[in-house]
Amino acid sequence: MLYFAGIIITFFLALILLTKKGKTTADKLLAGWLCVMGVHLFLFYLHISGEAYNYPFVLGIAIPLPFLHGPFLFIYTLAVTKNISFSSKQLLHFIPAIV
Repeated sequence: MLYFAGIIITFFLALILLTKKGKTTADKLLAGWLCVMGVHLFLFYLHISGEAYNYPFVLGIAIPLPFLHGPFLFIYTLAVTKNISFSSKQLLHFIPAIV
């Protein structure tokens, strides 16, 4: 039940950030990171409750998700401190999760 509350709060905060007027690059990155966290929590909840075994196509999706949190933290911190815009060069940080 606690996981379910975390999932709802995560997606609610992402929704608030996405509907905010005057979004900065950091706001968009944080909203994307929150969505990744929400999906990760949801898949973890499915695994803990045993429901993931009823849907075999979701069993491997959660494996690369921990590799996404580090690059999101790094790029979000850059966006907040140096006020940079997101570029295609920063997509290289997501290669370990893709591999």
